Amino acid sequence: MVFDTNVLFDVEDPKEISYTIQKLLTLIRNHGHSVLIHNLSLEDIKNDKNEVRKKIILSKVKGYPSIAKRDIESTFYNKIEKPKTNNELIDDQILYCIYKNAADFLITLDNGILHKARILSLDDRVLSPEQAVSYLEDLHKSKETQHTIIDYLDLSRLNIADPFFDVLKEDYGEAKFKKWFETRQRDGDKGYAYLGQNDKILALLILKDETGEVGSIPPLPKERRLKIRTLKVDLKGSKLGELFLKFAFQFCINKNLPEVYCTHFEKENDSLVYLLEQYGFQKVAKKHYENGRYEGISLKKFKVPTMPDPNPLEISKQYYPAYVDSEKVRKFVIPIIPEFHDRLFPEYKDRQMRISDFTHINQQGNAIKKAYLCNSNTNKVRAGDIILFYKSSSEFQKITSLGVVESAERLSTTDSILNKVGVRTVYTYVEIEKRTKPALTILFRHHFNLPKSIGLEDLKTSGILAGAPISITQLDNEKYKKVKELSAIDERFTIN
Repeated sequence: MVFDTNVLFDVEDPKEISYTIQKLLTLIRNHGHSVLIHNLSLEDIKNDKNEVRKKIILSKVKGYPSIAKRDIESTFYNKIEKPKTNNELIDDQILYCIYKNAADFLITLDNGILHKARILSLDDRVLSPEQAVSYLEDLHKSKETQHTIIDYLDLSRLNIADPFFDVLKEDYGEAKFKKWFETRQRDGDKGYAYLGQNDKILALLILKDETGEVGSIPPLPKERRLKIRTLKVDLKGSKLGELFLKFAFQFCINKNLPEVYCTHFEKENDSLVYLLEQYGFQKVAKKHYENGRYEGISLKKFKVPTMPDPNPLEISKQYYPAYVDSEKVRKFVIPIIPEFHDRLFPEYKDRQMRISDFTHINQQGNAIKKAYLCNSNTNKVRAGDIILFYKSSSEFQKITSLGVVESAERLSTTDSILNKVGVRTVYTYVEIEKRTKPALTILFRHHFNLPKSIGLEDLKTSGILAGAPISITQLDNEKYKKVKELSAIDERFTIN
């Protein structure tokens, strides 16, 4: 975005700047936007009669990337008057760079420029500082993940005396932890919590969006990243740890953060360390304390480095939710009846809610790694393949969710299936026992629900499917590309 001369004076003048400009600069910095100036703004600044201010501002603005003056086409003046003064010519040149798409936005305090922008139908890209703040806040506003049994609440609701915090007090020192947490409460910070009877805390996730260097050994350089401040679960087997990681990853996706890290006092047979490693975190540094103890720092990057022949399963593990969808990777549509679909994907927005959703911890739904059983005779599904789940019912027939296969094998006994799927299947023991054997047993990582589910009519019209699938159906790469297009899959997370 381009700052006009008056905004530059406001930003760089050696005096206290307005609250609006402070907020605008913070939004620009925190979300990685670029600021440019027009070359003619330098000429405008040189006309300033305050020699001291002029010298200071010129020394600062020379560091900005700039847009060069260009000849203005005659059509530009079809609707607005030609300039009568040199100042008006400079204003028109700055406005013209938006007209010719040399930059996305112009931020200006000049009512004349704003008026001309309206006449030229550029008023959605030529903004006052107040309008720019409003736009950027809306563009980057937090889209908090919602969940039926997890509260996103003010930390002031939580009681620091809850035994849940005892381990953290022991790790950091009771006085130090109490001071830190009470500061978070006073500052109005929020967190994700699972509360039991009498608001007893059973699980807690606290996140922080950061931009600075991390003081560790070795230090992590300046970068926009998410810090997992607290991730603690006191319910073994609930898979709430995986659910919280999904929340953290979604936070990064919403805010376009390239990485996430977590600090943790490691213990023997540490379940949190194991969980982090399963989803692409790597130990990169340590943070030492005066008492000789240290926290390990685990970091996960979302951008996949360039590599000649990426392994689909390894990419799914290391860079989740990114996945490989090149022509070498096979793609399948798997029909699933609504009851099992809703157990497997409880976060899917269009499903029918049940009373148990608000009272029962759905282990399979919380998990990233899930299991699915069917009686398909296909032997084609293998590790690294992409699977697209098709919810089939008389009222609702759509492709809704995408996963990457970890393993697929046909198993002939109830015990062998149970040993394979553990707690990750949506089926009960009785349902598995009654199922016709052998059963195709698919372990997969659920990467996401599609941004836009694709209904049967659209699937048929676009040539993806001839009709409602009744068994596992393979898609060629061209049909899969149509799925990507219709479902608006974010290309940032596909490796092809």
